[in-house]
Amino acid sequence: MGYAAGNFSGRSNFQLQLSTSLASQNIAGNYSTVNWSLTLYNSGSRSYRYDVDSSWSVNIEGQTASGSYSYDLSAGQSKSLGSGQFNIGHNSDGTRSYSFSASSSSPGTIGSASCSSSEGLPTIARASNSTFSPSPMVANSPVTIYTNPASSSFTHTVTYSFGSQSGTIASGVGSSTSWTPPLGLLNEIPNAMSGAGALTTNTYSGGSLIGTTAVGFTLNVPSSVVPSISSISRSENVAAVNSVVGAYVQQLSKLNLGIVGSAGIYGSTIVSYKITVDGQTINSISGTTAALSGSGTLSMAASVTDSRGQSASTTSSIAVLPYIAPTIDATTLTLQRAYVDGTIRDDGTYIKITLNTAVQSLVNGTQKNSLTYRISTRARGASVYTNIATVTPGGITFAGSRLIGTYGVAKSWEVLIEVIDVFSTSSITRTVATSTIFMHWDGAIGMGVGKYRENGMLDVAGQAYQNNGQAILDVGSFASDADAMAGTSTTKLVTPRSLAARVPAQNKIINGAFRTNQRGTTSNAVILPEGFGFDRWQVTSKYANQVMNPSNEGATPGLDYGGTNCTLDVGDTTWAAYGTKSVNLYSPTGTDSYVDFGFVGNNGGTFRHGMTPGRTYVISATGNVKSAMTGTSHTGEIDANTGVLLPRERAIVVHTNTPAGGYQMYHSPQVPNTINTPTRVSVEVTVPLTATQAFVRLYLGNTAGQIRWDAIRVVEKNTSPAGAPAETTYVDPSVTSGVSWAGATHASYSYWGSPATYTSSPQGQLVTLPTNLQICQKIERANMPAGTYTASWSGTGKGRVYVVGATAPVFSSSPVTVALNGSGDVCVEFTSGTVGNVKLEAGITATPFELPEIGQELCACLRYYWQANLQAYVSLGVGLSQSAGTSLISVTYPVTMRTTPVIVKLVNLIITDRSTYDLTVTGGTGYSRMGLQSCYLSILHAGTATAYRPALLAANIGGNGVFALDAEIL
Repeated sequence: MGYAAGNFSGRSNFQLQLSTSLASQNIAGNYSTVNWSLTLYNSGSRSYRYDVDSSWSVNIEGQTASGSYSYDLSAGQSKSLGSGQFNIGHNSDGTRSYSFSASSSSPGTIGSASCSSSEGLPTIARASNSTFSPSPMVANSPVTIYTNPASSSFTHTVTYSFGSQSGTIASGVGSSTSWTPPLGLLNEIPNAMSGAGALTTNTYSGGSLIGTTAVGFTLNVPSSVVPSISSISRSENVAAVNSVVGAYVQQLSKLNLGIVGSAGIYGSTIVSYKITVDGQTINSISGTTAALSGSGTLSMAASVTDSRGQSASTTSSIAVLPYIAPTIDATTLTLQRAYVDGTIRDDGTYIKITLNTAVQSLVNGTQKNSLTYRISTRARGASVYTNIATVTPGGITFAGSRLIGTYGVAKSWEVLIEVIDVFSTSSITRTVATSTIFMHWDGAIGMGVGKYRENGMLDVAGQAYQNNGQAILDVGSFASDADAMAGTSTTKLVTPRSLAARVPAQNKIINGAFRTNQRGTTSNAVILPEGFGFDRWQVTSKYANQVMNPSNEGATPGLDYGGTNCTLDVGDTTWAAYGTKSVNLYSPTGTDSYVDFGFVGNNGGTFRHGMTPGRTYVISATGNVKSAMTGTSHTGEIDANTGVLLPRERAIVVHTNTPAGGYQMYHSPQVPNTINTPTRVSVEVTVPLTATQAFVRLYLGNTAGQIRWDAIRVVEKNTSPAGAPAETTYVDPSVTSGVSWAGATHASYSYWGSPATYTSSPQGQLVTLPTNLQICQKIERANMPAGTYTASWSGTGKGRVYVVGATAPVFSSSPVTVALNGSGDVCVEFTSGTVGNVKLEAGITATPFELPEIGQELCACLRYYWQANLQAYVSLGVGLSQSAGTSLISVTYPVTMRTTPVIVKLVNLIITDRSTYDLTVTGGTGYSRMGLQSCYLSILHAGTATAYRPALLAANIGGNGVFALDAEIL
């Protein structure tokens, strides 16, 4: 409602009043009709009259009305001067306000008056504002568009724009319409999964456009819009495999692979490719694999990813024939001297070769492989082989003999046997010795004993002895004689000393051979568990369990039991979980509120059951209530594991004591307070590093009732070897279970699988390790510098290699590759199964096992420790004597020592000139000069020698002189 008023100039009690009001609105015409009324009002206390015409006028937004009037108004009366309507047009957006005014003039005494004001009009709805659902839109999925019209008579035209594309969705739309965004719009967003567009709505009334609005929208790419991929092309890359076999072959075939039919979609482009097969990946549209390692049916997969990040894939498979290189059975291979008729004779000039070999079957319709063996020979020490025979017997296996000749009996001959298939060759070399002869005089060169002379002045087959049976060099005893291993033999001229002698002596087993990593050589370590030689394996199975079986123990309150009112249920077998007795805790009237059983001893001790600060243990036991707890329960204490107040009643509680924190308790769950319900409970505790005490109690914890405890076990967490029961499982010691008991019955250790016996197998056979037994060999850190090493072996046993003191890895099948940091000695360890042909070498590739020569092994060991055991007057070195009780002696070693040695033994030696004096050696001095190949010794001796006379360092007249050098690097 609009209103304006103004007083007349002659009579202020006369007032001109103009009122407006909204009559109606025309939505289609976008205008409002406004009523107006003009009134003359007398607010005074007397009457006025004037008969002469007076004038008035009204102006509303430029629209006017006028008239004349006379008046006769009493006090408080009003007079209507005029009224009417005007149409006021609205703005294009439907808004409008209007101004209005009026004036009047009278020739009478009241004079003239005017008034004005303005008023707003309600907005008239114009163009429709559209909405849509769902939002965001998905291409090729329907969308409903709602126009939300102000008038049901309105019609609309809806259009879209998206990138460079636009179009009309619908015309003549009332309140809604449906639209499916076409997939072609996605061409506007080739590198994205969504894009922005706009909907435009034109609103019409009676065919006239009354307004236009726009709303934005997001269009998503549907998940079904992915790039295309058809198949994987493949072909053989290795021409020889393709031409010879015509099929894919393991270890030989290389695949040419490609992705076929890949393309983007709706403007996208392919940005990445991936092909996988046999554990190999090609990140391009095509490529060539390395040689295939697998056989059988191999799966292939290919995928492409487009510029929107969408992927598509396909799979396929190929058949691959298995392949290994030709094999020669070394265990059945024999090369023997024979006569021309094949009769085996040591003095024969022919060599009879018995061979068992095979090549891999490669069938692609027909057999594509073939076997050929070739035999070549050369005299031992020669550089060139001569081809003797090349034979293709037919088929893919051969087991038979071949006689070749002739070969003189006075020479050893090296025989090279090669087995050849269509792709590769395998070979093996064997040496055929000279014929056996008692003695061979080889002119002025030398002689052979037990064989024809080939090397040196004296070439001996077999063991040589001197001085009534004392061995000069007894290689065969190295694998069995402890004195040879320890370097204490007095019956051998030279005795090697094994690296493993540095390992603690207990639980040691002498077995196999050890080839050291000599400095300056290319080999590493070769371990021969079934062969000749020397070294030691150490049993590493350790105790992993500590148990108490109350049925085997007498009751000794205050000693084994850390409390009172505890007995053994002698003869009570009604429930005992194990054995015939159990620990019975009871609480007669008037006793303390708890009774404990400290089976590890009273709490006055320090660490019980071998518990060690910093380690984690699991303690378990079986509890059974014999008489329900009905009295007062102990209040308990804060559990160190959970920080919660827990009861000690019917529970296992571990106590630790630290200087700073005092006693801390660790509680197991409670055994149910139900009669004859045996329940096994356990508690885990990590003993604090600062702990001064650690012990265990099994509680009753109530002033009334009885509980029985049995089958108590303490085990260090995560130390049980493979095959051991779970850490909370009790093992009854009265039952045979591969467990060996030691110590007192109330605190016994169980060794899973040990102590165990271990027997070395003959050469060429695998060693069988008992179940749950581990053996290890420690290799000196100086032989294992930082780097990558590979251990390989034959058999079913599993092994591991690690630096001593580091966390040991899991046992794995052969081969095992490990990176070592050179920080300590290295352990090569095996567990249950069969083991043989063990080899440890640098690098990531396991190479075939080769049996080293005995002499080579001997020389390798002498580089670590050389000991000369001398008979009477046998000389070790020569030099000059000095009158001051010192002689200077030069000693040459049989090998180059691996580092500067130190003298560790000077036993029963003399300085002699073999003429005038034999002076007892009392020691060496600091003036000795030690080298890698020889030393210059300053020897102290009793008595005075004639100065500058020749002097020998020799054994005393009684013999058994010992001189030893140690060159081990610790």
